[in-house]
Amino acid sequence: MDLGLEWPQKVDGRFLRDAEPRAGLNSPSQMKESLTKQQRLKKRNDISRVFSSAHKVSCFGAKLFYRENGLNRNRIMVTLVRKYGTAVQRNRAKRVTREAYRRMQASLKTGYDLVVVLYPHSDTYDNRSRQLQELFEKAYLRLDTSPPTAAQ
Repeated sequence: MDLGLEWPQKVDGRFLRDAEPRAGLNSPSQMKESLTKQQRLKKRNDISRVFSSAHKVSCFGAKLFYRENGLNRNRIMVTLVRKYGTAVQRNRAKRVTREAYRRMQASLKTGYDLVVVLYPHSDTYDNRSRQLQELFEKAYLRLDTSPPTAAQ
């Protein structure tokens, strides 16, 4: 009795859904594009130091705390206020914000620890990207902005 079914194709011990072989792990579509461990702010002491610093700016939906870190790179942490929706909404808000930061980090000054505090708002990439741009401009952390000089 032939049902017209074929065995799935197996490549490197894995079943393929289609007959075409998939791209290798070294292809650009498979490369990891997330932040590295050196770009993340993780230690409790470092985070406390950033929150205790006097440098903060805010806009609608987000607040940025920042402090010089003496390194040649920025480190970032994204956090949320309490009672921020469901776990899915919280994770999406952080993921979208980290991606927006990752794409604009080349246009930022280096040597800062950054903590972004998010408030409930529309979690689209465009909105979070605009918020981050506004925060970095207010903090004069963009390469094309400089703090106003005191007129004498």
